[in-house]
Amino acid sequence: MNIVLLANYNATSLSGYVYRALQQLGHSVTFVSPQAGLENFMLCDAIINVPQFLNDHQLKPDLLIVVESSVHPLLVPLNIEKLDCVTAWWAIDNHINYRWHKEFAVLFDYVFFAQKDFTEAASKYSGKNISWLTLACDPSIHINKNLERTVDFGFVGNMNKYRQRYFDELKTKTNIQIVNGLNPCQMADYYNTCKSVFNISMRGDLNMRTFEAMACGSLLITQDIKNGLRDLFEPEKNIVIHNLKNAADIIKYYQKNPELIASIARAGYELVSTKHTYAHRLQTMIDHAGGGKQQQFKSDVYAIRKHYIFNHRGFKANNLDAYNIAYTNIGILKKMKYNVLYFWAFLWQKRYLLGVKKFG
Repeated sequence: MNIVLLANYNATSLSGYVYRALQQLGHSVTFVSPQAGLENFMLCDAIINVPQFLNDHQLKPDLLIVVESSVHPLLVPLNIEKLDCVTAWWAIDNHINYRWHKEFAVLFDYVFFAQKDFTEAASKYSGKNISWLTLACDPSIHINKNLERTVDFGFVGNMNKYRQRYFDELKTKTNIQIVNGLNPCQMADYYNTCKSVFNISMRGDLNMRTFEAMACGSLLITQDIKNGLRDLFEPEKNIVIHNLKNAADIIKYYQKNPELIASIARAGYELVSTKHTYAHRLQTMIDHAGGGKQQQFKSDVYAIRKHYIFNHRGFKANNLDAYNIAYTNIGILKKMKYNVLYFWAFLWQKRYLLGVKKFG
């Protein structure tokens, strides 16, 4: 399949994993990004008129995949509805960006959320069937190298004041080791020296560390969250859970039971390496979207949906340029028409207009 992958890139972002997985699956992939760094990519603006870009570069994909990356500036694809190919969007940070994710979802033919707890609400809100598609591991990087494991308990991650305070206290009770500033390969090497990897979540997200640590053969001691954690894993069988307050006790218990660390870590490694790679995730996406059909919307209906998105307080605050560009050439009368319809929908706060509910 001929695929265009549109995503922001840096060394720690998801987009590189997606690119490699699509290649592994045998697809022809053109990677388009506003950030340099990956081989064989095409540079674009962060706010990109997608049909114009594809036409200018003579790209005719069967499928356009857009992946959210926590890299600034935010990638904003415009005029998606004018494409003559199927489009898919993988939204990752639903736990942070749900306010505009639920709006942005209406622009794509197929939408995938990484955090399970947000899929049902977003599906009802947008009138679309949004699928749950979790993060995963990349076996070209996250692999058990069978090194000597000299670190009892390790954590890799950036610090804010709340995390720092938590870990400062945890270090007074345990021998946990904290490191940061590692690139993906360095992080995988570090995990291979850890008997156990400690994990906490940002607002309850099922994060990359969950899969990457297990793929490197470490026991995962992770925060007990929702977002599908227990749908994928079984506590005390292939993961260990903590509730933040009891983390020190959990760590001390497993430090005294190294045979449990080894057995649970082995089960976790076998599960993740055989069922939770990015190749698995992208194959799922292709199965859904690869042979799918494009949405059909009347032009005015689609324009009103777009007006919702770019007027949304969370989206507009961070992407005012995108808002201005999107509505530069529509004409004053049409803009007034959309503003009137937008205001009318706002008054019907508990109702649906054209499949889109009032902003939450």
